[in-house]
Amino acid sequence: MALSYFRFWHWKQKICFLVFLLFINLLDGFILKAIVSQLSSYSSGILVSFFLNLTFTFKSSNAKLVEFNGFLFLQISLLLVSTVSIGMLVDYLRYNSALSWVCVMGLITGVNYCFSRSWVFAEKWHCNSPP
Repeated sequence: MALSYFRFWHWKQKICFLVFLLFINLLDGFILKAIVSQLSSYSSGILVSFFLNLTFTFKSSNAKLVEFNGFLFLQISLLLVSTVSIGMLVDYLRYNSALSWVCVMGLITGVNYCFSRSWVFAEKWHCNSPP
């Protein structure tokens, strides 16, 4: 399961990273460029991640809407944490934007996998699964 997660994560992260770099360069001089770039980057991966996790990684058979609500809550929470973290590192502390993104998103990926596996796509959390 973890191997499948990280195989798909690899491609999604490449796309998200390119979106981040695109916006960081387009918004050069804009005071909140890292925050806007991260919001754009992370948002671009949310629906793709849900579909890949649901279909291939966790092969879930639960109610899709229930899982999507949990997935969306988790993603919005992680989006906020990653955006604030990257914003602080890049816009406030003036760290390298690419390195900051890679470090923060590496940590966020581990947290995302743990919560997706144990909470969002776990059979035991849904009403329609047997006890």
